[in-house]
Amino acid sequence: MKFVVDANILFALANPSSVTSKIIENYDLTLIAPDFCLDELQKHAEIIVRKSSLMDFAAVLRRIRSFVIFISVDEYKTYFHEAAKALSDKEDIPYLALALKTGCPIWSNDKQLKEQSGITILTTEDILNLIL
Repeated sequence: MKFVVDANILFALANPSSVTSKIIENYDLTLIAPDFCLDELQKHAEIIVRKSSLMDFAAVLRRIRSFVIFISVDEYKTYFHEAAKALSDKEDIPYLALALKTGCPIWSNDKQLKEQSGITILTTEDILNLIL
């Protein structure tokens, strides 16, 4: 299964003991994310390291990069207009645009993403129900 993941899923993945990590480590999933998420992770590096139990931010990034493919905005920017029309939260536009480009569902616990009807949005609980 292939999913677009948002920054909150990446934050959860940074913690090796999280439910999100357990899912990703134990099931054959392909995860993609907009490359701007790397900047989001960097902004919150100190908090992420403290909550992750890993030694440093470089270790967190290696862990995340081992599970997630980061996609350049150039590859999906043509879908921004369509995504913007469907969402009230403009911060979610890149996720929806990438999902529209790839045809993948989005793994997110953000309820506002469910406002649109063009792409399936799955929560962590939904993913668990799918794989168990």
